[in-house]
Amino acid sequence: MSTLSLRLAALGSWVLLPVYVFQGIGVRLRSRRLPPAIGPVRARLGGAEPAVSILVVGDSSVAGTGIARTEHGYAHQIAASLAATTGRAVAYRAAGFPSATAGQLRDAVVPNLERGPFDAVVLAVGINDAKNWHTARRWKREFGTLVYALKARYPEAAVLWSQNMSFKNVPMLPKALAATLATRGDLFNAIATQLCRERGVAVLPRFTTIAPDAFAVDGFHPSEAANRAWGEATAALLLKSDALTQPGTGPGA
Repeated sequence: MSTLSLRLAALGSWVLLPVYVFQGIGVRLRSRRLPPAIGPVRARLGGAEPAVSILVVGDSSVAGTGIARTEHGYAHQIAASLAATTGRAVAYRAAGFPSATAGQLRDAVVPNLERGPFDAVVLAVGINDAKNWHTARRWKREFGTLVYALKARYPEAAVLWSQNMSFKNVPMLPKALAATLATRGDLFNAIATQLCRERGVAVLPRFTTIAPDAFAVDGFHPSEAANRAWGEATAALLLKSDALTQPGTGPGA
């Protein structure tokens, strides 16, 4: 669908807001509230020098909600895939915050992160903005300024944003609610993809084939298997970045 068609469909979704509220309350009452994963939020994987250094910023998917240990989380899996593919040492820092939106990451997280230096910054955000019923205008403003904040703080780093999967694939959501949110999610992906193109940010394609074991026990957050596949796909895209083909500028350089 074109962005205009998605905007019209998302506008129509406001008619279904009462359905969303009613079903959303039911989902919240039935769903399991899982904590973030335990374990280190930064680590260094051995390999040849100079090291690659990556920062992964995002919501509960980066925090590892739904899995037991951070070693099985998204950031670690990116680093493990990079190390295995390149043979180089990889240092990573994960900054994941459950329920975080683009505006919250921009205002409360990015200003408080260490300056690095990092070779690459990976951003995973958007699911909460869509399910919290933020408007398209708000998403465009907050995601766009989040990208600016990251590029200003880490001017030498390659920046990558991971598109959000369709809400239709989320097992815990009733079909009507999933369809309503999917329309908004599709629009948010389209808006963010266009902003990324304009602002020099690489975009990880959306996963369209979802494996049966892709979700944690809550039926919402990614499982260990999903984090591994997601991390490998992200690493493959990062390897196309000039920043990772040059001598490292990260902590191990």
